[in-house]
Amino acid sequence: MVAAMLYQMNPVAGGHDGDRYAVCAQRVLEAAGASIVLAPHTMQTRDWMPRLATRASAALQMNCTALVAEADALVVTRPIYGGGAVAEFALRGSPALATVSAGAFAPATASSACTVEEIDDVAPHDVCIELIEEVSGDTVKG
Repeated sequence: MVAAMLYQMNPVAGGHDGDRYAVCAQRVLEAAGASIVLAPHTMQTRDWMPRLATRASAALQMNCTALVAEADALVVTRPIYGGGAVAEFALRGSPALATVSAGAFAPATASSACTVEEIDDVAPHDVCIELIEEVSGDTVKG
């Protein structure tokens, strides 16, 4: 059962930045205390979800086609060997992270209500690299 769904409009202004997305998601994860984090499987999540998993010391599986929440694990099914087979993985510990393949699930029906909350700006402004000086010339000494 989903207790709450959190979202933020435009978490990182100026285009995609995987480092900033990961930091933002980590701050939300820490504040929310979520045990399971799901995201759509997109080019952007393929970039920042592994970074989030590393930062949060969390288990991650990507491109999942089935999910089952058990008492001690999130069990996910995903294609392996280029789609030639499927495998199940048990993600133990909290949080468990997964990206979900587009079209893998039918739209949900309203069986129980959950809260939907917009979160405040958590975009870090201290995680970017700024070019300070560009040095021209031959840097290789031989």
